[in-house]
Amino acid sequence: MKKTNKRVKKSQRMDFRLTKSQKDELEKQAHELGLTMTEVIEHRIENIPLVDKRMKKEEFAAIHALCKEINYIGKNINQITIAIRQIKADRKIEDGEYKMVMQELEKYNEKRNEISELLSKNLF
Repeated sequence: MKKTNKRVKKSQRMDFRLTKSQKDELEKQAHELGLTMTEVIEHRIENIPLVDKRMKKEEFAAIHALCKEINYIGKNINQITIAIRQIKADRKIEDGEYKMVMQELEKYNEKRNEISELLSKNLF
């Protein structure tokens, strides 16, 4: 389910005065959070917590890298599975050992799918 972000057209303009220290503080907050001064003011007016956009981008990049790494690991595991099946077919591994390895691989795949679903629900 995709999140919808409906934007309301901004048609009103407002001018007001601040002290130098208030303006400096507003600029500092905006810069630290990767927001514009207008966005900081809007968040304050609507009592919405300020969120650091830069951190969100960093988190997304880290999660994306993690997903890629998990994907690579999954590909390696698939190759291992093929090799193990071949070893079993050649009778170089006992059935009990084969079953244990396959159970561990199934557990990994289940966890990987759980993580993938959680990420999809929370990010996209």
